Amino acid sequence: MLRVIRAFWHDQGGIALILVAIMLPAIVGLSVLAIDMSRANNLHNDLQKGSDAMALAAAAELDGRADSITRADRALANLVTNHYRFSGPTGVDQVLQAAGVTRRYLRSLPASD
Repeated sequence: MLRVIRAFWHDQGGIALILVAIMLPAIVGLSVLAIDMSRANNLHNDLQKGSDAMALAAAAELDGRADSITRADRALANLVTNHYRFSGPTGVDQVLQAAGVTRRYLRSLPASD
């Protein structure tokens, strides 16, 4: 009986299958994590591009005239009411609310900039 146990212990046939079975959950988990992180990075980039577009649209209207703040607010309101589809698995439109957007107009650059 001891010889059978020793022979089984030293037998290396089929060890690759065991190693693959042990490592497969880790490999699948890391690949799913990589895909999830890339989707999060894409979402972050899309949101950053959207906020940059809103800032540029408002800044384009600030030309020093008396109604420039009103026109900048109108440009922001126009962009806020547009529909977008961010990370929605069903493709349902999600609307950005105007209450969720804050804006601040400066007369000049701050000293810390």
